[in-house]
Amino acid sequence: MKNIFRTTSTVLLMMLIGYSCKQSGRIAVITPVKAKTDTINIPASLENVSFDYNKTLTDIRFVKLETTSKSIFGYPDRIFISDNRIIICDIYISKSVFFFDSSGKFIDKVGVGSDDHSGLKSIRDATFDYRHKVLSIFDDKDGKIATFDTQGKLIKKIAIKPFFVRFSYLKDSIYVLQTPIENRGVSGELNDFDLAFSDNDGAIKSASWSNEKDKKILPNYDYNTKIPSSGSGEFIYYSPKFSRTIYQVKNYPLSIHSRFYLNFLGKNDTSPSEFTTLADLNTMKDEKFYFDGSIISSGALHFIALMEKNIPTGVFYSSRTKKIYGGQPISRLGINEKAKMDYFSYPIASTATEFISILNPSEICEKEKISRQQEKQYGIKPVSRDEKFDTLLRNLKKDDNQVLVFYKLKLS
Repeated sequence: MKNIFRTTSTVLLMMLIGYSCKQSGRIAVITPVKAKTDTINIPASLENVSFDYNKTLTDIRFVKLETTSKSIFGYPDRIFISDNRIIICDIYISKSVFFFDSSGKFIDKVGVGSDDHSGLKSIRDATFDYRHKVLSIFDDKDGKIATFDTQGKLIKKIAIKPFFVRFSYLKDSIYVLQTPIENRGVSGELNDFDLAFSDNDGAIKSASWSNEKDKKILPNYDYNTKIPSSGSGEFIYYSPKFSRTIYQVKNYPLSIHSRFYLNFLGKNDTSPSEFTTLADLNTMKDEKFYFDGSIISSGALHFIALMEKNIPTGVFYSSRTKKIYGGQPISRLGINEKAKMDYFSYPIASTATEFISILNPSEICEKEKISRQQEKQYGIKPVSRDEKFDTLLRNLKKDDNQVLVFYKLKLS
């Protein structure tokens, strides 16, 4: 696979030449383009790849989300930021979407079983239209996409034909739908497609499949099903099942081109071509180093989520310098330095200019309790923290909602 996806032409030229769109009944077929692709060399181990987050993170700001009986959520599966709104989608635990203002004050929520008159029967996934400032929720039990304004008011519902596991809004009223593996052979016109593209009324206009014909498909297994946006809705990234290639999907014209290729340098990574059974795959997940399917971007910086022996990890990559930064986060503080940040977690979302991580109050309160005990028993003093962060910790209770951390990265 040497020099795979390399080309001397520009991305634009390749998109113009390689973009093909043929008709299959009423469905236009979009072929992914092999464009200029960054090869990201993932080392065999991240033990010696680290970054000092207290020196690397800049412009840090904390938003403590208000805790009320109605605003409590489990875990933010999706986060969308727009103007004076923070939208938290807790798909699996509370099965609700929560609306906060930019300071963290709770506004309202919609969800399954709520008294909000939305009539939601389920929440399979959610996405946000950054241009029109509306949230879309896929209710797979009802077979509809429900659209809400940023106050949580229901605008409309549209019927959508194919079942899918993930979807994302793409600039100007296009939904990108990722169909699950179990749909293969039962979707009629959409048979064997990885992606389908719907207009704002739910009509499927085009579809696409992966151009990696040598990869094996294990039935009934979800893998790499994440299609995160850029944080602005201008484009999305998409990684097919069992793939190391990350594609960028854009509109005007609607196109898919390869953007990143993950080259695992060590022997820890297992090639998807080696999978013959689900047991093989599960063994890999328990013992190997592999791509989690998620990439979160903010400008030229990208966080690539990896798994090592089923433990979440990852690296930051700069498409400007072509270098990897980090893996294992550390905090080396000099004797006169104060921690700007502690309890760092990898980013879960981004805006066009910032990464977003979360701090879990229950975990932090427990660790702070242990720290106080160590100080009392053994005289081990906790690290010195700057005033902003120290104030946050002093006012944190274990049952509070998560705290969002917005930050940029200062990388050479």
